[in-house]
Amino acid sequence: MKHLIKTTAKISVLFLLFFVASICNAQSNNGQLMGKIKDAKTQSILDYATIVVKQDGFVKASTSSDEYGDYTIANLPAGEYTLEVSYVGYTKYIVNGININSEAITLFNCELKVTENLSDCPIYIPTTYKKIIDETDNKRKIQSDEILTLPQRDW
Repeated sequence: MKHLIKTTAKISVLFLLFFVASICNAQSNNGQLMGKIKDAKTQSILDYATIVVKQDGFVKASTSSDEYGDYTIANLPAGEYTLEVSYVGYTKYIVNGININSEAITLFNCELKVTENLSDCPIYIPTTYKKIIDETDNKRKIQSDEILTLPQRDW
């Protein structure tokens, strides 16, 4: 009899957990944004492009396209967003009014154009720094008896 009560209690707890999980899942108000990034002229994929999703001027999510030009941004609350796509050597692609619906996938492909104006492209100039050391600060005379007292190492 005790075994039957324990089994019934376990089954009841299991059903309760499934019920709570289904309620939590049903209350999800999030959607997904997916697409592919390509070159507008050659239709070649642009891998590792930067994708930023903004709402009311604030960044809500960001990602990079994969090696096939595909991107996915999951768990976006339903609403209207601005999409910004950038890639070095290309003009930034900005589109307003992308609607994300709850529990839906919104597909949005982008075709970027090669920039005509080089001032639109970020330029990265590697710099090297040379530290100037005042030699008088780093010099110290050591006497021969001090050298003999230094710890020795067996190689």
